[in-house]
Amino acid sequence: MEVLAVETGEANALGWPYLLTRRVPGRQFTEIVPAGVHAAWEEPLEAVGAYLASVHRIEFHAAGYVVSADGPAGPTPPAPVRSTHTPEAAQDEALQDLERSHGRVDVGLRRDLEDRFASMADAIRDDYYPPQFVTGGFHPDHPFLDRVADGLSVVGCVDLEVASGGRTLDDLVTFSTGMMFRFDGSVPWWEPLFDGYGTQPSIEAVRTALLASCGYLFGELPGLQTTYRSLLESTTWRQLFNVHRRQ
Repeated sequence: MEVLAVETGEANALGWPYLLTRRVPGRQFTEIVPAGVHAAWEEPLEAVGAYLASVHRIEFHAAGYVVSADGPAGPTPPAPVRSTHTPEAAQDEALQDLERSHGRVDVGLRRDLEDRFASMADAIRDDYYPPQFVTGGFHPDHPFLDRVADGLSVVGCVDLEVASGGRTLDDLVTFSTGMMFRFDGSVPWWEPLFDGYGTQPSIEAVRTALLASCGYLFGELPGLQTTYRSLLESTTWRQLFNVHRRQ
């Protein structure tokens, strides 16, 4: 993107720091693939997967927010450490999310989840090394696509204010969560996404990430306990990505 103006203080007409860029080229993914569409969704999803793969190949020397052209310099106070940055932060966030679900989950299930999250940091530690580029909060309306010589491609992406070095799985899970609510259970949207990405993530890793944010992601739906159990019992991508429909 071409940056036209930037203001880091609040002494401006907006009263906020801002960064102004030229309009991102192409069309938003959510415009190209509207919710509920049953045709022409494969190529755009494959293009998004290929884009994430290229982004995630960028490696850094440290985890944390991207604060310079050289990448992260480690933790950046006073900004909070994110689950993307360290396995300990991911474990803490999982336990906090479960605590917010208090009263909606029976004692036995809650104890099982607490035991699972208590060893979560060690279980996912290898996912953080080496630290790789994570866009952070990669939702379906963030990538912009256009036709190029080789076909449809992501030509721009917005909302990268928490771009970081760390665990790349977070981008795939965030995007996948958005897709879960955009299609009914008959569309295997994850297949072209993973084809474009070049590999499938571990279904167990994705399950753990969804469990760790279950209250945040699905807490507004009835039957939160059923969603937790469905996540624990899912053995296929189709089951895992449709747990919110099994209320």
